[in-house]
Amino acid sequence: NVGETRIQQQSEALYQSIRLHFELKRKQLHYLCEGGYAHIESPHFAAELYIDQDPANPAKFLETAQVVKMKTKDIAQDARFHSCFNAYCDCLKIEFMSPLDLEKKIDEVEDIPLLEAGLSYAPDASFMDLKLREISLHIHVRPLFATFKIIGARDLARLLDHSQQTLELLAPAGFPKRIHTP
Repeated sequence: NVGETRIQQQSEALYQSIRLHFELKRKQLHYLCEGGYAHIESPHFAAELYIDQDPANPAKFLETAQVVKMKTKDIAQDARFHSCFNAYCDCLKIEFMSPLDLEKKIDEVEDIPLLEAGLSYAPDASFMDLKLREISLHIHVRPLFATFKIIGARDLARLLDHSQQTLELLAPAGFPKRIHTP
């Protein structure tokens, strides 16, 4: 119950921030909050906040805030978007349309001189990690997704910018060239 109240307070604050930063009217926003889950739909994006038990430690809980859909082309570069979500988002997750052949991807990344030094991976190629110290970014890749996380202080604008730069570096290895937006 404590977690549900927290999600309600956070989602209400996020709703107000979105409404004010984007100068939206009530009828332009959809808001649902119940049972530790909140969904906010705007003309530009959809976001969710929720709470769940930590699978690694059932005595603790995990709070998640995520942008689940970007509806307008350049919303990820919009300063208003950054203002609304900077306090909530510290990780970018890209899901792949089909599973990656990680053995092949690891081989291809090892052939990119700028990336090779920061590459590590499991002996069975079940995952790979890429740490780019020059831009303070950590990338974790599994067959179905990749996560990008800034090392250090939370900064959504920097996370999105550095993730885009890294995708451009990874493009020769067959990764998407851009953060997908409509």
